[in-house]
Order: sequence, then structure tokens, then C-alpha cells
Amino acid sequence: MEKVQYKIASQLQSDSRYIIYRVQDEDNGSPALLKLLKSSYPTAQALKRLEQEYAILKSFGHPNIIRAQRMEPYENSLAIVLENIRGASLSEIINTGPCELTSFFSITIPLVDAVKLLHHQRTIHKNINPANILVDAESGQPKLTGFSLASELSREAQMPNSREIVDTDLGYISPEQTGRINKPLDYRSDLYSLGAVFYALLTGRPPFISNDPMEMIHSHIAKQPRPPHEIKAGIPQTISKIILRLLSKSADDRYQSTAGLLYDLQLCRDQYNNT
Repeated sequence: MEKVQYKIASQLQSDSRYIIYRVQDEDNGSPALLKLLKSSYPTAQALKRLEQEYAILKSFGHPNIIRAQRMEPYENSLAIVLENIRGASLSEIINTGPCELTSFFSITIPLVDAVKLLHHQRTIHKNINPANILVDAESGQPKLTGFSLASELSREAQMPNSREIVDTDLGYISPEQTGRINKPLDYRSDLYSLGAVFYALLTGRPPFISNDPMEMIHSHIAKQPRPPHEIKAGIPQTISKIILRLLSKSADDRYQSTAGLLYDLQLCRDQYNNT
């Protein structure tokens, strides 16, 4: 197969191991997103991890999960070619200020529906944060990205991986994912991260703020976030309670499924629209 050449337009995302570029196919000019390993000479383990991410993405067919179009050789490595999404990340949107309730529902409900499919297919995302959610400029629909840490939920409990924490946004990490409370990971870790994203959407800031990583981890484990409706006037207490339930320290006190969360959000949206 003939090797495709790309012209890099701009950088979209980056962490310690990966980088995503906006690119154009040099032959036909079609835009796409290209996910690469940062290392010029990646290890076999790193290449295997990228292949696993591609396989996970190809297993989904949800409109709010980014589509992987193909995997192909790139220099001394491999690259995942992702669908092109014109728009900003949720982190950029949050930086402009808190979201109104209409926008909040239009983003969170499709997002939770996407995570519901992940969990139904026994996959944990493990890195849900605003930088990994792109919002399409035309439709306003969110697209969940950033599946480099995603893994299948095996029958055996998953324990936190200290290497993964390096590439996780500590503002949105669950208490059990910090590795400091000796609790296994399951899908409810994603629910905590969703709660932190919802919090930031409505207040303009994550539940806890610190430049000290250890203080941030301690906050997730031991501190209670200030209720969103106390930070910004106009946030209904019902929504505030949903978010605080998602941010419960114990996974047993959170929603136990995305289905229950989705039902409550849709109910709140309908009541908000009707009244």
C-alpha cells in the first residue's frame, strides 16, 4: 500500500507519550487528526499500547466517540488516523467562562451516553477530562477522545498504575485512581471524572485547585468540594447534588451506572425546558 504523506497544520494535544496533530493529506488535501508516539524509536511495548488503543476505538460506533479511520506506518513508528473534528476542546471552552444550563445539557447528556457504551462494552476510559473532549464547531456535539489509558475491565480487579498517573489530569482523577487508598479501579472511576468535568463546566473551574500534585491528590481523597450552586448563582441545587454525588470519595456512594446518571440528567433537562 502506498504510504500517505501528511502536512502538519497545528498541534492539538500532547502528553508525555503522545502527540496529536491536525494534518492534511498531501495528495487530496483532506483534513484529519494524526496521533503519534513522541519517541522517534518507540519500544515494542509502546507500539503494542498504540495498537490496543486503535483496536478499542475501532470497536465503538458512537457519534460522540472519536472515530479511528486507520492505523498506518509513520517514519519509524505507527500512527492512528482519526476523524477530523473542527472545534475546540472543552478545556478551551471552560477557560472562556462557566457554561449556561442549555449548553451544559447539550454537552453532558451525549457525553454520558458515550461513556455508557464504553462501560457496556466493559471498557474504562481512565482519563476523562476537558482536554479529552472536543466540541464540534458546527453541531456543538462533544466527541470523547484520549483513549491512550483505556483498558478492558477484566474479571480481576484493576489496581492503579503509577505510570498512568503521569498522563492523567490530576484535576479530574478519582480517589481510587491516585493509588493512595488501596481500592481497585472499575467503571465508577469514570463517573467521578465526569462529575469533575460537570463541575468545571458550570463553575469555570475544577473541584480542587492547586499547583502542588500531592495537595491535589490529597484533596480528591480527603476534602469535600464546595457545592457548585454556592460558587455560581443560578445553578439548580438538583444539578449540584448530582455533581456532588458523582464526586463522592467512595465509589459505592456514587451513581452505580451511567444509565442512572443519564436518566437523571435527561429528567433535569426536561424539567428545565418546561419550567
